[in-house]
Amino acid sequence: MDDSALKALEAQSASTPASAKTLYAVSNTVLGDLATVYPATQMHVLKSTETSRLVEIRGSQMQGSEQVIYYAAGQRLILASLSEKGQQSLNIFSDWKKDDYGNAWRDVALQGEWSGSALASREPMWDYARKLDNVYCAGCHAPIPAKHFTLNAWPSVAKGMGARTNISENELDILSRYFQYNAKDMHE
Repeated sequence: MDDSALKALEAQSASTPASAKTLYAVSNTVLGDLATVYPATQMHVLKSTETSRLVEIRGSQMQGSEQVIYYAAGQRLILASLSEKGQQSLNIFSDWKKDDYGNAWRDVALQGEWSGSALASREPMWDYARKLDNVYCAGCHAPIPAKHFTLNAWPSVAKGMGARTNISENELDILSRYFQYNAKDMHE
C-alpha cells in the first residue's frame, strides 16, 4: 500500500481545530521531555494557546514497568512511554492493587505541553486501519472481526500475521491498535 492514505491522515491531523477538547496522536510523538505518546492515545485538552495545548493522558501503571502508561489495569495497550522526568511528573490516583495474576496496578495521569498535530476523533485513523486490514490481511484470509480476540491477544496475532506481509512497522502498529481498541474485552 502506498503512503498516500497515511499522508492524508497526517494532513487531516494538522488541520484539527484549536477548540478540540480531545486529541488522538497519529504517530509516535513526543510530549515535551516527559514521554512518547503512541497512535490513537486519547489526550484531554486542559488548556490551549496559539502554539500548544496542555493535555492529560490517563491510564494505569504496572509495578515493575513504571516507565509505561497502559490503557487500564490488566490491559496492555501502551498509551505512552515515560522518561525519568515523566515518571516523576505523574499524578497518582490510587495505591497499588493486585490483579488476578498478582500484578500490581495503579491509576495515573500525565500532563504536558502538546505542540504536535493530532486528530479530534479516532474514526479517521480507524478508516485507515480498515484499509490496511483489507490490503494486508484480506489477501490471505477472510476478515477477522476485532471482537474475535482480546485486547491483550491482538498484538501477538497481528505481529505473527504481519510478518508474512510487507506491512511497515508504523502501519502494523496502527492496525494492532485498531484491533485492540475494538477488541471483545474493550470497554471505553
